[in-house]
Amino acid sequence: EANPAGLAQMDRLLELSRQRCGTSYEGNTCANRIVKDHDKDIRALAANPEILNVLTWLHDGRAAFPFQTLNFMWGTRQPPHSDLIHFAGVPSMTLTAAWVALEDIHADAGPLEYYLGSHKAPFETMQTLNCPLGHYQSCYEEALQQKVLKNPRWRPVSLLAKKGQVVLWDRNVIHGGTPVRNSSLTRTSQVTHYFLEGDDFYIVPKQSVLKFKQDDNDNSDNQVLDVEQSQFAMRPDVAFKAKAEEVLNELWRRPVITAQEFGRLLWNDNMYTWMASTQKLVATNQP
Repeated sequence: EANPAGLAQMDRLLELSRQRCGTSYEGNTCANRIVKDHDKDIRALAANPEILNVLTWLHDGRAAFPFQTLNFMWGTRQPPHSDLIHFAGVPSMTLTAAWVALEDIHADAGPLEYYLGSHKAPFETMQTLNCPLGHYQSCYEEALQQKVLKNPRWRPVSLLAKKGQVVLWDRNVIHGGTPVRNSSLTRTSQVTHYFLEGDDFYIVPKQSVLKFKQDDNDNSDNQVLDVEQSQFAMRPDVAFKAKAEEVLNELWRRPVITAQEFGRLLWNDNMYTWMASTQKLVATNQP
């Protein structure tokens, strides 16, 4: 939970959300999300040393670094999804996230919902769900919803967090937003997505063709990415073989940074094949 200084920071973020989004869900001016903003308090929360240290510890010493923030004013009402369909490091196919409550969350405000045990299941790609690349809303959401409904072992849990509480989640946990029963209630929160040091490059899985193979030395159901046989849509806003300290110092810890400097979220729809033999990316056509 947050200390007094942290709670004051959250009050500033709460006020920022009101300024950017307004006070009415129906008439909000931010599409209920502030994406990767350069505000100093947003960046400071994303680079919170305690959060970074715990994430690094949870991932066996691989240093975590933020690459995206999302600030929500109201409940998202999002269908169940895994964040791994949006972001991943290669070859580990890893990311992680921190969800921070900026106020006490009411049950009628559409709280975050997650499915216990879902993080242990194999990652559902666009290919395993028989969805065309990029067809996230028109195919992935419904296909994954059917998987969720058919799996009685995944128990949904609503998160009624208190102001200042932080939830860290695994790369593949399935989560979403419950219905908003009272639209006058806010559910102000900040989500920060993190990559982990040690990957070669970073991709958009919902726009990628991903092939997996069984590790001969692993008797579990762990998925091992077949890098040579896969095709990737790259994230050019994250450097190849990114170093956590360099990213943090360049973007997240600076007292002042302009929106132009910080706004490096550049989507790239090109497909690539990673040729392990030559250590090069080769552009290919969309399949």
